[in-house]
Amino acid sequence: MELTAKRYVRWVLIIHLLLLVGVLVLVFAAVRETYYRARDQVLVQVQDRQQLLGSQMAQAIQDYYAAIHANLQLIKQAQEIQSGSQATDFAARQMAQILWDQLRQRCDLLMIIKRSDRHIDFVLPQASTGQATQITAQADAWLAQVHQPSVSPYMALPSGGANLVAIPLGQDDLVVVNVPIQLVSARFLDMVNAEAAMSATLLDSTGRTMATSDPSLVGASIYEHLNDQNLRQLFQQYMADPKLTSVRIEHPLHVGNLVMPARLVTAVPIVVQPGGLPTSSLLPGVMFPGQRPWTLFMSSHLSVVDNMVRATFGRAMIWAAVVGLVLTVILVSTAIQMIRARLRLERQRNQAIRTELDQARKIQLAWLPLIARHYGPIRIAAVNQAANHISGDFYDWFDLPDDRTVVTIGDVTGHGMSAAFLMATTQLMVRNTMPRLLDPGACLTEVNHQLCNQVFSGQFVTMLIMVLDRANRSLQVATAGHFPPLLSHGDEYTELKMEAHLVLGVEPDELYTTETFNLPERCRILLYTDGVPDAANPKGERFGFENLIKALAGRANTVQACIDQVLGAVAAFRGQREIVDDLTIVATSVHAATDPDQTAVAVAAGI
Repeated sequence: MELTAKRYVRWVLIIHLLLLVGVLVLVFAAVRETYYRARDQVLVQVQDRQQLLGSQMAQAIQDYYAAIHANLQLIKQAQEIQSGSQATDFAARQMAQILWDQLRQRCDLLMIIKRSDRHIDFVLPQASTGQATQITAQADAWLAQVHQPSVSPYMALPSGGANLVAIPLGQDDLVVVNVPIQLVSARFLDMVNAEAAMSATLLDSTGRTMATSDPSLVGASIYEHLNDQNLRQLFQQYMADPKLTSVRIEHPLHVGNLVMPARLVTAVPIVVQPGGLPTSSLLPGVMFPGQRPWTLFMSSHLSVVDNMVRATFGRAMIWAAVVGLVLTVILVSTAIQMIRARLRLERQRNQAIRTELDQARKIQLAWLPLIARHYGPIRIAAVNQAANHISGDFYDWFDLPDDRTVVTIGDVTGHGMSAAFLMATTQLMVRNTMPRLLDPGACLTEVNHQLCNQVFSGQFVTMLIMVLDRANRSLQVATAGHFPPLLSHGDEYTELKMEAHLVLGVEPDELYTTETFNLPERCRILLYTDGVPDAANPKGERFGFENLIKALAGRANTVQACIDQVLGAVAAFRGQREIVDDLTIVATSVHAATDPDQTAVAVAAGI
């Protein structure tokens, strides 16, 4: 009944959670969709307004230069009406005097020069001869190429940034006026740049900045100061195809050292060359064949649009947040209570599992001969450390009916209860089979055949059976994929050379052979599982076979001292890192039966 109630509560909680999430998602999705639709509508309106304002301002700048061009054309016409060179020059100068009152509102200098040598024939105002000389010197290359009415690119003159407007008079004369950009900016751009949310920038045909809200960019190429690669690409596309264009830049705009917030930018081309395209050229998609226009960049902060939209939909967002908060509080309160109850249940279950594992470990240890023993000249000790609660390693020793001693060690793949069950089964098989067959190889063959007929989910066992003959001082060994024994010669340990065989539980027809070795007096034999060489330090390095041999160096007084040497070396090597595999060591010593020193040591050690 309790389990059914818990399942019911769990499913109710899941269903309500899904409903809550669905409602919240729908509410916030609707608010978000409404917000962005409103934002897009406002942006379209702002874009239309900005394009209209930019087009009007561009037309005004175009008319500004067109008026200058028209006045200069009157000077040229006055010259053409007269006949004779002196009369022509007089007529042009007289007309220039008459028109100067109109031109001085847009220009600060008018001069008539020779194109061939840039000699200044006439200057208005007359006190500006020095300024005229500086201008002709700086604009020398451009003036030499003027053969038709032209407007120069931006020039950084001593008196400030300016453009020159020139019209040919006759064969060699030019009438030239200096148009300060400051006058253009004051009349058209400054009123826009005075607003915090908008800015206007005027570029010449080469992309150089003539007027902008940031004085540090005046005279510089705007392309070279665009730090954003996408913006550089957009600028290149515009320069290749100049037309009325608006672009939304949703991220901060970096221009030189200036960082501007996200904004809406509108580019408007301006035809200031005399005889250029008509006003209709400002319509989208119209090209400028054979000439490159100026560009007026109008921009406004997107934050203004966002503030307008947020003000409209702020209340909807607040109510949506309130609904979401109330539903979330209800859900969290219910979830907390459920989690607390679940945690209490889990703690009780975990405690029960730990108790069962502890009991299983005690039962497993009861299967292992934990007390070291001696059989006359033979002493045996062992240690088993589990990576988890339950170990898959095992060892055993017992006497045969013919007075020989059997020592076994094995390792089952995996950890936990399944490995422990297979370990106990294998150990029991060896105990029952070895006294009957009396041969290690035959015993392994029989045990392997029985394991292959059982179902252990693909697990296998490595095992070594060692038989000590105390009378003949000989050693019989059979291995099933396990490490060979380590045999001492004085203070040195070497690995017995043995034929390799397949592990148990894989191939039912595998035959295992017994190999016999003679034992020197006062020798030790060490058996171990892969938990010893596979022990790792915090760097991930393995303990390895060479460190095991080094750990065994020196003569230990007892077999237990030999095991302690290895365990101490492994512990020092791995530091704070936990063991990742079961670790088992069995140490056996063989001494002369009448050796008084060894007998005294065994008695003192309790073995």
